[in-house]
Amino acid sequence: MASQSQANASAPTVARGSLLAYRTFDASDSVSLEDARALLLSAERGRASVEFRRPPRRELGALQESALPLCVELGPRRLDVAGAEVLCSASARLFDYGTISVTFELPIPELTTLSDVAELADALQESVALSTLAEAEYEGITQKIGPALSGRHPPAAVQSYVVVFIEQLEPALPPSVLLEWAELPKLVACERDGGLASEQQRQDLLRTTDAYRADDLVVIGSACALVLEPGGERDVPEVIELARAQLAQLVNYDAQLDRELSAAHRDLDRSALRVALYSPFSSTVRRLSRRRLELAAFTERVDSALKIVSDAYLARIYTKANERFALPDLKHRVAHKHRLLQEFYTALKDEVSMVRSVSLEVLIALMILLEVIFALTGH
Repeated sequence: MASQSQANASAPTVARGSLLAYRTFDASDSVSLEDARALLLSAERGRASVEFRRPPRRELGALQESALPLCVELGPRRLDVAGAEVLCSASARLFDYGTISVTFELPIPELTTLSDVAELADALQESVALSTLAEAEYEGITQKIGPALSGRHPPAAVQSYVVVFIEQLEPALPPSVLLEWAELPKLVACERDGGLASEQQRQDLLRTTDAYRADDLVVIGSACALVLEPGGERDVPEVIELARAQLAQLVNYDAQLDRELSAAHRDLDRSALRVALYSPFSSTVRRLSRRRLELAAFTERVDSALKIVSDAYLARIYTKANERFALPDLKHRVAHKHRLLQEFYTALKDEVSMVRSVSLEVLIALMILLEVIFALTGH
């Protein structure tokens, strides 16, 4: 208890800021954003409950126009956070490669210590009630934009993330104070076990830390990010959200391929006779080929999502977010599993063809033998 009180006393204090709690869903292979916009506007109560907004000014210079998401304001929502009911604003961003991110923004009470903010961030990250509410928002959106979704994906686990967005500290402190704060590694990992992180953990965190000016800071963790932005621009949180959206779809592809690998092992255990009599391998190979094309198209969109035009800073943030979330490794693993499945089923298809060819030759030989026997016996 004493150590917790000391930590609170030494923690920086937030004068103005907010918590951004993300819940990201993988909906489909792709979304027609123009069709989705039209469907949302024409849906029942749509014009009264849906408001579209433009992405941040800076993002327009860093993202290709085709990669810009559709931003939808959903309105105020009430949440139970750490036993207290709070009012927050909800919004959603629809990405053209089939991912939907639902965001809840909660204002940080004035003069709250970062230790207390860390407790709130952990509660939001782990909140089942928040995930349930986000799922309801997601279901409502997908029901309205169903015709705009191409290649619906099966339900998958929701991806959670939190951004601590600070506009002003009290007193106004340099970002170096935040970097030196002992609890920073625990905040961005959403770990509240009371122990301090090791020096190795702190050094690892510095790899995904960046800044644009002398008074701002970005620290990207595995479960939470801390963004100090005195100007209030939301470019950095939304670039991080972009990386999280891409992660959600890659995780879904990885899960689908794991299911395909399990099915492949079951096919391997089938008897040779059953394989010869009935084999869906041709259709399976065609399905995998189609999935490979979808994956290649998604990967191309991911690789070209951030176009460096005039903002190398946001490009660095995007690259460091990819590194922190292990997106390159995940893309490599997904591509490897797909190649493995393609080769596996191609080999099985060839084996089936060989078994059927041998069976046909044996059948022809038996027919010839029967004809010879009938000729010799006079029948």
